[in-house]
Amino acid sequence: MIKTGKVILVILITTGLSATGYCQDSAGREQGEVIQGTVVALDWVGSAMTVRWVQPYNNHYDEMTFFMPDNVKITKGTEQIAFSDINEGDKVTVYYYNASPGPLTAINVLVYI
Repeated sequence: MIKTGKVILVILITTGLSATGYCQDSAGREQGEVIQGTVVALDWVGSAMTVRWVQPYNNHYDEMTFFMPDNVKITKGTEQIAFSDINEGDKVTVYYYNASPGPLTAINVLVYI
């Protein structure tokens, strides 16, 4: 009887630790990453935006394309704007997460005035 109780306790603890680890991974992914750069391409039909940015370790330009979901928060100054209000050449900061194996997905976009 005591052995059965110990086995059940071990199973409950192991399951609880696994669930906690899974929640932390999910929360970490939502915090995402950030880049600053210039908008070089917009695809309103495909809901995508390409940003050119400078890699800090070698000063080379790179481009990243982000999926822009309907719930992405886009701010210019103090006003919230629509995706269609972004223009090529705008300076932006993009907060995003990697939905691997899917696209890089924008969470929040700050457009500089």
